[in-house]
Amino acid sequence: MHTLKPMSLYHLFSSELTLQEVLNHYKSYLPIAIALLYTPKSCQFATFTEGRLYAATEEISSNQLAQIFEARIFNQDYELRWLNQRQGQGKSVLLWDKEELEATKQNLKKQTSILRTLDQTYVLWGEGTGISPSEGWSRLAAARIGKLDVPINQLSAKQRVYLKTREYLKQDKRYGNVSVAEERLLSLNLEKEA
Repeated sequence: MHTLKPMSLYHLFSSELTLQEVLNHYKSYLPIAIALLYTPKSCQFATFTEGRLYAATEEISSNQLAQIFEARIFNQDYELRWLNQRQGQGKSVLLWDKEELEATKQNLKKQTSILRTLDQTYVLWGEGTGISPSEGWSRLAAARIGKLDVPINQLSAKQRVYLKTREYLKQDKRYGNVSVAEERLLSLNLEKEA
């Protein structure tokens, strides 16, 4: 019988912070990262560097930042989530799974026992257009949906982009059922050309 090595998923929580305060607080854990930002009017990608968010053609201003109601900022090691709960203040969580990366020894750290992980890949809607709105960015488009700029360089026409994620599976102690306890965003990847 094969036995699985138990692992942990670590959480670091904070609350009552603005998005800018969260970005400043956690920037050392995500020196270079990708952000997925939601406003009432849009969903867009950005890059995160040195505590600042950059869209395809400009830095995201404080006025634009105030419109964001949810942010997910990620790289291979960490994911930072923020959710606006009341008048621009909200709660955040930093997630990671490698013990050697243990972000901090603060009392806010929570550890969840995980049975195993399952890596997943999701295709983003749209295909490459061959258009680059700025250096390091490419444009996806779909006729009935519109355009989406992604922080990937050299995306060719008709090429697809994938979002890689990791699901964390946990077993219910009472009944033994296994379910997805959490999912963490990891990276954007290009479809390999045929």
